[in-house]
Amino acid sequence: MIIALIAAYIAGLATAFILTYSLLNPGGISLPPGIDLPNWWPPFHFATPTPAVTQTPTVTFTATQVPATRTPSPTRTPTQTASPSATPTRTPTRTPKPTATKPPLPPAAMINDISGHPMISLLDCEARAAVDWANYFGTPIDEREFLDNMPRSDNPEKGYVGNWWDPAGNIPPYSYGIHAGPIADMLQAYGVNAYAGKHMQFEDLLYEVAAGHPVIVWVVGPVQPAQIGVEYTASDGEKTIVAPYQHTVLLIGYDESSVTILDGALRYTRSRSDFEISWGVLQNMAVTASNLSGD
Repeated sequence: MIIALIAAYIAGLATAFILTYSLLNPGGISLPPGIDLPNWWPPFHFATPTPAVTQTPTVTFTATQVPATRTPSPTRTPTQTASPSATPTRTPTRTPKPTATKPPLPPAAMINDISGHPMISLLDCEARAAVDWANYFGTPIDEREFLDNMPRSDNPEKGYVGNWWDPAGNIPPYSYGIHAGPIADMLQAYGVNAYAGKHMQFEDLLYEVAAGHPVIVWVVGPVQPAQIGVEYTASDGEKTIVAPYQHTVLLIGYDESSVTILDGALRYTRSRSDFEISWGVLQNMAVTASNLSGD
């Protein structure tokens, strides 16, 4: 009896479960084997389960997901290479100007047809050398006249410093003398080709002598190898080199070891080395008949 009640109870539960499930899932139900619905249960279709279709999601590209469109790289135009037959353009080569070459310097030269005269005072050597030099080139000048016509200045580059009758051996602003520039200017005023220069080359003087041109040179004493030079500032502010016992003579000859000097009425020789030292004190200053600077 108890077992029958338990079986009826279980059957009731199963019936209630089937009823509830069929209401919630009207598309169909499968009953286990051996279990039938009661006669009063409304008929319905027991559908065969259909497998679910898996939908492929549609992908929507966002701005960052859209593949970038590649811009084709520009096609390079190959650089055109000149064909072997093309003639290359060449930069013209400048032809250097020919340098004037001097003729060989004679080993010795002497100017014999020149006359010198005694000085008339202790400080008139520049005038004495200038008028003897001008007379050699065919322009006679009175020395006293030349002295009187000299410009006066405390700057020997511009005029005569002091008085020609004063003692020798001083430097400006005391009585001293005059340098090459004003002497050349005065000679030109008399119609003589005269060119003053400093820092000249000894060889240039020898070429002048070899050409038959005596040279007026500024030395120390009777062409002594003194090495005394003093920087002097004139009242106009110009600086120049002066020397005690500044002296002016004519260079009229040379050989391989010596030079010949016309000093007023005196002729004498000095070694080349002594002459170059003495001449160099006043910065190799001279007056020549040729324009050695080319200006």
